[in-house]
Amino acid sequence: MINDLKIKYDKTFDNIFFSKEFKNFIVGKFGYCPNGLTFDTEVKNDKPEFTCCCKKYGYDYPSTDRVIGDYQIENSPVDLEKYIYEMFNYLKDNYPIIYDDIYEYNFYCL
Repeated sequence: MINDLKIKYDKTFDNIFFSKEFKNFIVGKFGYCPNGLTFDTEVKNDKPEFTCCCKKYGYDYPSTDRVIGDYQIENSPVDLEKYIYEMFNYLKDNYPIIYDDIYEYNFYCL
């Protein structure tokens, strides 16, 4: 169940935030979009928590554990908290069901 929840959100976020439409949205806001900008999912006490991060590669392996090199924040001219704000706006406008589903959970910057 916990792994299913993690996989569900990880795949959903990657499909949304790796899209050309999202990248165009972020570039329109900031003039720059970090490579692999997405939310990563952790499940703690049966509740998901999300981290704003830049993935260098995704979960093409069966484990839900982090692998060294999985995440790396690129130098960015914009604070990641501002990215989180705009990512929420994007979800709210384009994916309201997902936005409503995740809004109550904890979000962090990596």
